[in-house]
Amino acid sequence: MEGPKKISEAEFSRAREEIAAIDEKIAALFEERMKKSSLIADYKAERGLPVRDPFRERSLTERNAALIADEGARAVYPAVEEAVMAASRRLQEDRLFPGSFVSAGGRVHFMRGGAERLSDFFDTGRKTMIVTDSGVPEKWISLVASQFPRHEIFRFPAGEASKSPETLKALLGALMEKGFIRSDALLALGGGVVTDLTAFAAGIWLRGVTCFSLPTTLLAQADAAVGGKCGVDFGKIKNSVGLFRAPETTLIDPAFLTTLDARQIANGTAEIVKIALTLDAGLFEALEASGGKVTDEILLRAVTLKRDTVGKDEKERNGARRVLNFGHTLGHGIEIAAGRKLLHGEAVALGMLPMTAKETEKRLTALYEKIGLPTKADYDPEAAYRAMRHDKKAGENGVTVVVVGRPGEYAFRTVGDEALKRLAYGERIKE
Repeated sequence: MEGPKKISEAEFSRAREEIAAIDEKIAALFEERMKKSSLIADYKAERGLPVRDPFRERSLTERNAALIADEGARAVYPAVEEAVMAASRRLQEDRLFPGSFVSAGGRVHFMRGGAERLSDFFDTGRKTMIVTDSGVPEKWISLVASQFPRHEIFRFPAGEASKSPETLKALLGALMEKGFIRSDALLALGGGVVTDLTAFAAGIWLRGVTCFSLPTTLLAQADAAVGGKCGVDFGKIKNSVGLFRAPETTLIDPAFLTTLDARQIANGTAEIVKIALTLDAGLFEALEASGGKVTDEILLRAVTLKRDTVGKDEKERNGARRVLNFGHTLGHGIEIAAGRKLLHGEAVALGMLPMTAKETEKRLTALYEKIGLPTKADYDPEAAYRAMRHDKKAGENGVTVVVVGRPGEYAFRTVGDEALKRLAYGERIKE
């Protein structure tokens, strides 16, 4: 493209009219392209072919760019082609995978057995650092690694203690040692700790590289996979260092849950109870009817509810997503005070009980017994109180908590220091 030059007002107006006419043609061509993409999606669905074909996409982009004589226009053309191809992929994914949606800036797929066909969801041709921990079964690591020809594996000890600056530093060191550059990717394979740590590392390595996510625990699938938050704990304060940054693509495959023990299933179910109790009375009743068992339908419903809630307040600016903190203020305090003897979901379950009306608490306690969640625990109330005072939701007048009357009905309440202390010592919040 040539540099700026003087043009008349008439030339300016005529150029705008011509651009408008060209844009109309582009819109018509785009519609026709999407129709052809639908035909291709149906063909691929019949034959089990992958949506993504990175080599073909790159070849088309290079071929079409070469047709452009103007050097400036040729330089920016690949970005245009990528946007069009991304729209085509999204349309194909919507047709092939009905359980797919966009959340907090990232694409989320929900498909049982999807882990066996990862090229449908991720660019498996990229050099990829698979980040996992010692709690992930070797069968899942082998399954994933076999589908990424150019992969490295970074593994760390399982547990909340690894969600730390030290583990983050080790991961960044591995990326440096293995020569990971901006065009490479990280893939989180594991639970909430792996998910949060990997997305955070991807967000700060070289100012941001691609991140994929394969949550393998129910807690991660129901909570960490959809929300757009990531980070590490610092100075005994959970999630105190982090970013709002979702993985570009997440695959939720319930098949991963088949290797979890009963305690881990119960741990993740607590987050689904949280979502149901605050946002969907029908979902809470479905959990009661299933005896606390999480079906694919219940999981997808919970994930979709969280997606919708996060979408209203992606970066916690208007307060809409504060409802997702139900049970977490006291729960985080209990989790820290118990010395990590409780899992995150177990602590949140305990944190929800005193925040509900008495009749709802009775139903909640009965549901916990079916699920296998605790209704009481030994912990140091003073330690819990101290942790709660450092809650991220604290303001000048106290901490904002979520209270529930009947299932599906919630309210925000700001509690002062004394009320916070009473909660730590096991008292109910006043109705």
